[in-house]
Amino acid sequence: MDKQVAELIKTLNGGLQHLPDLAKEMIHQYVIGHAFLGIVFLVMAIALLAGYFHALKTSKDWQKDSFGDTSMAMFLFPAIAGLLTMLGIANIYRACTPIWSIIQSLT
Repeated sequence: MDKQVAELIKTLNGGLQHLPDLAKEMIHQYVIGHAFLGIVFLVMAIALLAGYFHALKTSKDWQKDSFGDTSMAMFLFPAIAGLLTMLGIANIYRACTPIWSIIQSLT
């Protein structure tokens, strides 16, 4: 199976200049879509962390949430930012390797 995928990648890499315009447009849209999503996720993670650190710096009362448990709020925001960062990096990786990502999604 890996040999077939490698052969398909070799064929696609050599034949990209002969692809119809529709296929080139589809690959371009795939790359742009994943790059845009990656950037959006990374911007959301940075904004979340910036707001989190700003709230920690400016307000001591913010650390006392309505549930009485400060560890939940202290853990939740950085965890969500970490998840958004991983999603952003994964989407940017897919945008940088479109042919491999498309083939991998088909198998």
